[in-house]
Amino acid sequence: MKRYILTLLFIVGICLAARPERAEALVLPDLDTSVTSGLARQYGDFYSYSLPIVNYVSSGFTDTYLNSGDPYYVASGPGQLADNIVIMTGAQAAADNATGFEDAYMTPNHATNASFSTATAADPDNNGIYADSLTTWDANIGALVAYLDGSMPVFYFNNNETSSSQDLYIKVQLTLWNGATVYGTYDLIDTSTTDNYVLSGGNVEFDGVTFNHNLGANNAAYAVVLPELNEFLAAWTATAGSLEDMLSMEISMYGLDNGYEQAFIGRGEYSGSVVPEPATWLLLGLGLLCLPLVRRFRRN
Repeated sequence: MKRYILTLLFIVGICLAARPERAEALVLPDLDTSVTSGLARQYGDFYSYSLPIVNYVSSGFTDTYLNSGDPYYVASGPGQLADNIVIMTGAQAAADNATGFEDAYMTPNHATNASFSTATAADPDNNGIYADSLTTWDANIGALVAYLDGSMPVFYFNNNETSSSQDLYIKVQLTLWNGATVYGTYDLIDTSTTDNYVLSGGNVEFDGVTFNHNLGANNAAYAVVLPELNEFLAAWTATAGSLEDMLSMEISMYGLDNGYEQAFIGRGEYSGSVVPEPATWLLLGLGLLCLPLVRRFRRN
């Protein structure tokens, strides 16, 4: 009996140590449900979640603020972006990315009604990009798949304005390609108007409550997903796609009244995704432990 107890402890220890570490992946409400309920809004090809509003709903319609203990508080200070891929930032300390991802573009700081565009800003170091473009932020698909490790990419944006409206105007075009072959081009635009940009509101009303999205540079206000990109990455992984496949993003912003605007990529998953909990791994360990007992019983 003592031998089996020791074996149980050994197996459970291995299972708990080997279970997937996915705590860093933000769990977003399922997209279809969120679009219907107003938690996610479609802008062109992209869908945007308001982190303050999702936090409010997840707390049972009670918590209207994002604090460090809230599930949808996404810290984005320069020292807190080490586990993310930074697309643009106003802090040089957060600008360096790993191999396969271009370093971050530097956005204006202490600006007054300024604008920014990757098409005109200084192109950062390419860090081994297969075909670096001087007008877009670029990444190798292979590096992105490795970073995501089975999760989906979530694009985060800050709102760090000081004007009376605290609104941020942003335009994004994402392209998937290999050399001269373009797999697809996707735009972040407001198709409900004639404008070709999205207005990232400072104050947004939901459920009769006004939510402030001007959260500054230290935590993100919006989480954005692109279903077509998720499908592409899944197919790329399943078919061992070309190593030269690339992702490029051209980003423009208008009406910058403070600066230090940031965009970065983190890991995410929908709430419908199932990750084994410790209890599941414990049951697996118990099952493995019982195998020799079953064999012994059968022999008798």
